[in-house]
Amino acid sequence: EVLRIEAENAAEHSERALSMVAEYSSPDTMPAHPSQIRLNTIGGENWKKVGQWIAWDVDVPEDGLYTLSFKYIQNFVRGFRVYRTIEIDGAVPFKEFESVAFNPNNDWENFMVEDENGDPYRIYLTKGKHQIKLVAALGPLVTSLQELEDCINALNADYLKIIAVTGTSPDSLRDYDLDLEIPELIDDFKVINKRLEAIDVELEKINGGVSGGMSAFISVMTKQLDKFIKNPLEITSGLSAYKSNISSLSDMLTNMTNQSLLLDSLYVGGENEDALPDTGVGFFKSLAFGIEAFISSFLTDYNAYGNNYEDSSAEYKCKPIKIWMSSGRDQFNVLKSLIDDKFVPEYNIPVNISLVTMGNTLTQAILAGVGPDACLFVDRGLPVHYSMRGSLENMDQFSAANQKDANGNDKYKYTFEEVQTWFQPAAFIATRYLDGKCYGLPEAQTFSMMFYRTDVLSRLGVEPPETWDDLLDMLTVIQRQNMNVGMNAIGFTTFLYQNGGSYYNDDCSQTNFVNQTAVDAFTLYNSFYTNYDVPISYDALNRFRSGEYPIIMTDYSFYNNLTVGAPEIKGLWAMTQIPGTRREDGTVDHSDPCGGHVCVMIKDCKNKEQVWDFMTWWVSTDTQATYGNNIEARLGAGGRYTTANLEAFDMLPWSYKDAQAIREQWDSVIDFPKIPGDYYVTRMLQNAHRAVLYKAENPRAALVRYSKEMDKEIARKRVQYRVDDIMSANKK
Repeated sequence: EVLRIEAENAAEHSERALSMVAEYSSPDTMPAHPSQIRLNTIGGENWKKVGQWIAWDVDVPEDGLYTLSFKYIQNFVRGFRVYRTIEIDGAVPFKEFESVAFNPNNDWENFMVEDENGDPYRIYLTKGKHQIKLVAALGPLVTSLQELEDCINALNADYLKIIAVTGTSPDSLRDYDLDLEIPELIDDFKVINKRLEAIDVELEKINGGVSGGMSAFISVMTKQLDKFIKNPLEITSGLSAYKSNISSLSDMLTNMTNQSLLLDSLYVGGENEDALPDTGVGFFKSLAFGIEAFISSFLTDYNAYGNNYEDSSAEYKCKPIKIWMSSGRDQFNVLKSLIDDKFVPEYNIPVNISLVTMGNTLTQAILAGVGPDACLFVDRGLPVHYSMRGSLENMDQFSAANQKDANGNDKYKYTFEEVQTWFQPAAFIATRYLDGKCYGLPEAQTFSMMFYRTDVLSRLGVEPPETWDDLLDMLTVIQRQNMNVGMNAIGFTTFLYQNGGSYYNDDCSQTNFVNQTAVDAFTLYNSFYTNYDVPISYDALNRFRSGEYPIIMTDYSFYNNLTVGAPEIKGLWAMTQIPGTRREDGTVDHSDPCGGHVCVMIKDCKNKEQVWDFMTWWVSTDTQATYGNNIEARLGAGGRYTTANLEAFDMLPWSYKDAQAIREQWDSVIDFPKIPGDYYVTRMLQNAHRAVLYKAENPRAALVRYSKEMDKEIARKRVQYRVDDIMSANKK
């Protein structure tokens, strides 16, 4: 008898990301459903990194020799095999199991592990429990892929040498004499070309004599290198294509290194593949499944997920609270599962959550009286703009002084004073209105980090800059090689606060830009673009990936982009604090404004204590850490969550070095108040910046002129929303 193990019922796995996967495109899975989600497979895109493993327990009925088979799909690495090491009870039973090849396919198929002659391998198992483990491996691809990575690095190094002479946009009609300016260039191309041809031959041999689809990238590059070798004059006109071909080779390397495999089931036993259940369901069953799926697409509520709690339910201590969430569907599904599994059982409070695109929808819903009780993942600028219109509840009311009811019992689990300790103080600046009250709780917090290419800076003989003066000194060295730095995530605010300035005066009635500190900060900010030719716009990932911009300052979530989009430069880059301003006492101020999201409670909310319990549960350490890890399990490293909760951040899978760098910058994060009319401040600062860039206006004159416009709008809004009366009442 053949023992069948459902692959999704794994006993252990090496990472959270290796969780069950819903596959509903085919009726040939077990279980299958045309419209409802069934977690019926495991692996897929998340099971791609070498060393990742999944293990299953099997209970063998008697001593004997057993075969191993797998029902799988491998359409992730186009035209190439992927490999797995098979371990039984923690050990590889024989050499052939060190790299078992799974051929590419587009439909489910059974694969019995067998030798070259088609004879299945048999493993002796004793009666009782055993563990089967599959470990992602590169098998015979290791040497070829390492060689390919070396070639890509060499091609990139030559590209940087070329643009040091020609620039990134060379004149196609000019002869740069590259073969004379870079004497070793043509010889490099000859060596790399031979290596690429050898790699192509070896990959075809490993792949069973079949040339995989991605091998075409090698062929394109070798043909281009042939042209360059025969006629160096073609290098200039073909430079853009050369860079594109390097990116294609990098993508090929990434795809082939990612050994993805999707499993539906495992089979232990059986003399040959005929003993296994058939794969394929036939034309008519497949057609019926497709028709049912099509019809269901009109009837299925795609916003429904998990439990839907009814108002009439008497088993809970209150009616369901209504939550709106502005995020992606994966994030919604993960949070809904957490609510049903954790929050509802613990607090006995039912929660109905909906996925909503906020925009004007929230405003219209509040005006119509049909809004939610709370909203999640809203921009940090929203609380003040809704609170000044009287649409939000303030968080300060849930203080320790108000926690006890008439009987001395706690009305809610956490007090506002306790919640504040979970976050960095700057996270609350944007949520406080001029009345001194807080109108939101932080969820996610982002800020800028400096990413730098360690290999390029080492070759140039420079260190990552600690201050802006250091950056200006090294710009000469970088730009002499026709490279540059990217810093469009750094704005005037950064320079202003690093020099001890502020956005507004004490009562926030005017901007604080008409002084020498602000003018100096604005002048320095603009000088990077006007005097030092730093680019205004660029593709951060591609420029950093190629090494053209060896330093880029951007949001620290750029880490996710690099992890997913540029794995070929892994180990060749690092991140640290953005450059700072050295103060008179010798310390360096790395201040930088933060961004992020917050959650808010709507004014018309009926069950305020219960909604507060939900909001504090959501932003608490355990929930934020679990949510972040579950999101990463579903989306991979590219979905790493930028939680605002300090302790939850430590529970996410950051390396010690990266976490330490982020923590250092986090300690320097600042923010400025959100006030009526602040949208105009942002707009006028942009106009002043453009006036300096495009009209060569004097920075002082531009800042002073536009500051007057900002102050007029702030004064108008203060009258409209009776800000002076509110502040006077607050003082009393």
